[in-house]
Amino acid sequence: RLAAHAAPAPFYKWQSKLDGQVACMQTSPGDGWVRLDGPYRDLRCREPLR
Repeated sequence: RLAAHAAPAPFYKWQSKLDGQVACMQTSPGDGWVRLDGPYRDLRCREPLR
């Protein structure tokens, strides 16, 4: 049996168009959010993915 090794999905900073709030997520929180920065390797968006 072969084990599959996949890298985790990167995280991005997303900013709300409504109030400017910033969130760190792997996928868009939904309509009304724009990707601000990234990719990052951690869920706090502190370690850039190189």
